[in-house]
Amino acid sequence: EVQTSGGNISTGSIEGKAELQTSGGDIVTGDIRGDLSLNTSGGNIHVGVVTGIADVSTLGGDIIIDRVDKSLAAATSGGNVRIGDVGDDASITTSGGDIVLDHVRGNASMSTAGGNIILTSARGVVRASTAGGDIRADSIMGWIVAKTAAGNIDVMLIPSGAGKSKLST
Repeated sequence: EVQTSGGNISTGSIEGKAELQTSGGDIVTGDIRGDLSLNTSGGNIHVGVVTGIADVSTLGGDIIIDRVDKSLAAATSGGNVRIGDVGDDASITTSGGDIVLDHVRGNASMSTAGGNIILTSARGVVRASTAGGDIRADSIMGWIVAKTAAGNIDVMLIPSGAGKSKLST
């Protein structure tokens, strides 16, 4: 566990559970071999590979994560979110940026108030909403509910199961 009141946190790879928190700086880590909890009130987050569950949040920056082997919860109030692969469910929110998620093997919930959403592939249920951007979702093997108030929706479905997809602009 590492905490700071106003500086950046930078680590190499960590074996085991990691809890990192700062009130005013960036957090940069290498690979985490375990669960991860990160929180910053005013900075960017950049993480390598997480072999466990990842829970990350920032009030004022971007989030970049290469890969999460289990579930992911990521939230920022003022930045973009860029995630590689997620091995289970993913929940991603931003109030003022784009969301880019490569692959999710579980369900995905993505919400932004002012940006685009791009999802390369998903195997579960996808929920995507934006108030001011486009939604693009490719290779969706489950079903999708996508909503934008002022943008376009482009989806490629590979239907499976009994769910119903719903797209609305």
